[in-house]
Amino acid sequence: MFLGYVAGFFDGEGCIHLSTRKNNYTSVVSVSQRVRQPLDLIQETFGGVVTWNGHVYLLTAFTVDQQKVFLEALLPHLIVKKQQAKLMLEFLNRKRQRGRRYTDEQRGKYDKICQELRDLKRGE
Repeated sequence: MFLGYVAGFFDGEGCIHLSTRKNNYTSVVSVSQRVRQPLDLIQETFGGVVTWNGHVYLLTAFTVDQQKVFLEALLPHLIVKKQQAKLMLEFLNRKRQRGRRYTDEQRGKYDKICQELRDLKRGE
């Protein structure tokens, strides 16, 4: 039941974002809410940091491994963000090792995933 609740909560209040800058890719998985208690429950299970930005509480700063565990656990229960989660997991499972450059093939694939995530958020 807990994973179903978290998945529903994440479908409504969560964010999956992948950005690129100077050949570097940054993955963000976050959840925001005006009430802190649900975020504390999620944090206890999956990690991350809860902060207050003056308007809402934000659970973020998941490590790549925490992002993978979180999305893999919720994936069977997600509805709205299911495809976004699949794309992010595809990226996270292919991410390069530290200190190594991206190949042209990797950059092309990651840029495509970035664009697909943007399109899904716009409802395209």
